[in-house]
Amino acid sequence: MALSLHYLDGTGWIELDQAAYGFCMVKHQVSYSHPASFSFRLHAPQHTRPIPDRALCYVYNDSTLVFLGHVWEIKPTDSNVVDYVLYDVTMRARNEITIMSGPHGDPDVIPRRVDDVANDNDDDFAFENLHNATIGNLIADYMDNAYNELFTNCAAAPLVSPYGDAYVSSDLTPLDFIPQDKVVSESELLGQALERLLSRYPAYRIIFTPDVVGTNNKWRFVNVKTASQLTLTLNDFSGSKKVLSCQLNRVLDKRFTAFKIYGPQKVEATVAYVNDDSGTTSSDESVGIDEQWSSGEAIIFS
Repeated sequence: MALSLHYLDGTGWIELDQAAYGFCMVKHQVSYSHPASFSFRLHAPQHTRPIPDRALCYVYNDSTLVFLGHVWEIKPTDSNVVDYVLYDVTMRARNEITIMSGPHGDPDVIPRRVDDVANDNDDDFAFENLHNATIGNLIADYMDNAYNELFTNCAAAPLVSPYGDAYVSSDLTPLDFIPQDKVVSESELLGQALERLLSRYPAYRIIFTPDVVGTNNKWRFVNVKTASQLTLTLNDFSGSKKVLSCQLNRVLDKRFTAFKIYGPQKVEATVAYVNDDSGTTSSDESVGIDEQWSSGEAIIFS
């Protein structure tokens, strides 16, 4: 596994020099209906910012893109330590894009939108956007109207040609319920609006699939009940999926039971020599860093 992090600083893409900044304590966390996070530590003077605020970053694991997002937190935790927290591009989209009455950028739109007004005597009937629209129709229209901001400001949408919309149309087809009451979004952020619409489908979650900047970035609306299943066996260390420990938290107050699983870390033991001893011809010293023992081998200190 080889991670590489690149960031955009206004002049172009720059690859982070991991050795120079002591890139370490890396954690990548992905969950449904929440922006993915990527955190790490850099060794640099606490008043500096090796990667700028709100910089767009992407992370590769070998040749696989695993993260695309913006710098969200820069925390100096020691005199020469700076901790970073990045969230994927949907974080900005969720928190900076407001639902409007039409396509964003149109000078006539306002931050209030009304759909599915069943009563033609309702005062909002004249301002209705979509009539008899399904939940899927509303989600699609919300994201179509916000496309310019999704693509330009947040990098959370692909180029329409040739990659299409910011969502996958087939994901929204099953969301065919037509709300019986009018749907009003007033000064509401995109993330809040999407979650409110999906509340009518408890099994559905949002997950973002990153791709190279400007290409096939998609918001996916998935039914978690149709996800593929993986069977994990406790106290069985023969397979490729090993469970070292687990924790079950039972909750009765309108929440789902949480179950955390911790798997094995990859540990390597090495010895690094700071100064070379010219009085010895030890091959270990000449190498500088050399593996001194293997897994399970006894170590004797003298």
